[in-house]
Amino acid sequence: MTTYHSPAEGHPWPQPAGTASNDPQSVHSSSANFGGTPSLPPTFPQDAPPALTSSRPHADFYQAAVINAGIPVVSLDATGRILAWNAAAVRMFGRSEAEVIGRPLETLIPSEYRPIASLAFQRTIQQRSVNIYEMSVVPQGGRNPVHVGVTLSCVTDTSSTQGGLKGVMAWMRDISSRKELEDHYTTIFTTFLKNAHTTDTVRSIRFLDPDTASVDIDWLVTDPNAPGGVLRKGLLNWIVTKRNGQWMIMIYHESAF
Repeated sequence: MTTYHSPAEGHPWPQPAGTASNDPQSVHSSSANFGGTPSLPPTFPQDAPPALTSSRPHADFYQAAVINAGIPVVSLDATGRILAWNAAAVRMFGRSEAEVIGRPLETLIPSEYRPIASLAFQRTIQQRSVNIYEMSVVPQGGRNPVHVGVTLSCVTDTSSTQGGLKGVMAWMRDISSRKELEDHYTTIFTTFLKNAHTTDTVRSIRFLDPDTASVDIDWLVTDPNAPGGVLRKGLLNWIVTKRNGQWMIMIYHESAF
């Protein structure tokens, strides 16, 4: 059982039917063999940051924003060669801009990640789409790998009616912390919780107003090998609000006993 605490924007929650109720209602019961890697929430949005174009107003501002961005941003031509390399990229890869300008980005990617990186780049070029992949790199002169999430997006010439392709932007982010969390949960799900069965039962739903509700949920994790068959149990409390017709979890509290 993986517990994710809700971010500020909330997680979807199905709209409760009817009015407030104190009748327990089983809303989720699942058996799972946690032998594989858990699926974590996506780290990167599907929409890439705005592409830079020569005709965009305030182009100097956008260029300065990229150069000084807190994440590595790499400009590539249509063949994948590096055109620009900001300061954050220097820190991540341990290579100066002078060392990499004109080189294919692929040469800086470990061999085991080149096939997926090449496929993502080709899709970006051919489909004019946003593509995402992950890799691990060891900075030049460093010892420990850095896990990197890469988002590729096209740069087009909006001054042309054909929208000609000028190149590709690679937006990168250090996802090492997420990878550590993923490895932690993988260990738990392949050992301690390998044969776990999770049951969540709604204890009550109290509407504070038409668009806000408090939901109390009893949760239980069982395992046939555990003493008494019970590994853990506790209580969840969600505060959910209705936005654009969809219920979202805004506050999450968990107690175990």
